[in-house]
Amino acid sequence: MALPLHPQGQENFLKKREKKMEWQLSKRFFRPDEVARFLALSRRTIYRMIRDGRLQGVKWGAGPWRIPKEALLALLPPEGQEI
Repeated sequence: MALPLHPQGQENFLKKREKKMEWQLSKRFFRPDEVARFLALSRRTIYRMIRDGRLQGVKWGAGPWRIPKEALLALLPPEGQEI
């Protein structure tokens, strides 16, 4: 997703994106496709990470996989640390 060229447009875009991320992080569990988008990885990689234990996933019965928020946050660098 490209940033708008006008500085005011960029500021509005970033505010909306930040607000959306805050809302998403208020969730307790995430779908694999949401985690993939958030981490800029493929869904296939997320499923591979669940399978080999690098990412905690929860599966209730025959339902789809869900990733707890704590498991997602554990993959992110500590706040204030640059990537």
